Amino acid sequence: TSLLAHLRAVDVPLRAALKLSQLDRVEVHGLAAELAKVRAELTKLGDTYVQFFETEPTAMRRPMPCSGEHGSDTGVSVSHRYKVHGGSMALVKSHAGAFAEHAASVPGVDHHALSTSEDGCVHLQHSYIDAQAAIKHLQEAREHRESHLGQHASFDGLEIHGPPAEIERIKAYMAKAVEAAVGAAFAVEGAAHVLGVDVADGAAKAKQAADAVAASLQRVVLYVLDGRAIRRAFSSTIMNIGYVLSSAEQAAVAQVCTAGAGVSHAAHRTGARAAAAAAAIGNAALHVEHAVVEDLR
Repeated sequence: TSLLAHLRAVDVPLRAALKLSQLDRVEVHGLAAELAKVRAELTKLGDTYVQFFETEPTAMRRPMPCSGEHGSDTGVSVSHRYKVHGGSMALVKSHAGAFAEHAASVPGVDHHALSTSEDGCVHLQHSYIDAQAAIKHLQEAREHRESHLGQHASFDGLEIHGPPAEIERIKAYMAKAVEAAVGAAFAVEGAAHVLGVDVADGAAKAKQAADAVAASLQRVVLYVLDGRAIRRAFSSTIMNIGYVLSSAEQAAVAQVCTAGAGVSHAAHRTGARAAAAAAAIGNAALHVEHAVVEDLR
């Protein structure tokens, strides 16, 4: 109900923005009961149909200190996107508890959610206190993600949202990772020339790995938030999540999760017209950058 009330409140400026720009997609994430309320009133925004993602009840929120002053929020959010292999959605959902348990054990993670859509898409979402926490978790959790999702779904992209200073730190990390991958490929290739054909196969594989890193960059998009982004204080209980949740635990986790569904409007700007739209509704333009790094999978 909070989401629907907000959309009604911003209907006029939102319509003005839609006249000057084009929506890429509209997503609503939330618990099944909350999604049902939204579906009853909202199926399209402009000419774009809404895609609904049901959030598993193992979602986690915990408070992050934020003064509320301009620029005080250093939070970075990361969304991994996957396409589920045919018939594997139930297997993906069965790993929700393991993902939540892992996220709850990591310092710097203040939000975790696994959401699935009816058309076979999966979002694994995390929020962090800053870029350093995001980078650390992205590095250390890659094998954990692959072990639970790699056999059941294909990586389809990654979005990272954060304030300018934190996104610059993400970009610097990615640039170093790419440089290291390319350097390693050249080193192995050089060794192949010196030592002969015995290591030629290794050189070829190193080059393939470097090429894979570069290709993966095309699926990573960085979004820079403006200084008017807000984060309101909240409190919640951090659950001790076991591999199998009892019905009582599921009810407790459901209370911890946000009752309202969250909406994500991703709009692509179209030159000066999009800038005019941003000015019209008081939103800053989103600057998109593509970058590279296999660790981000």
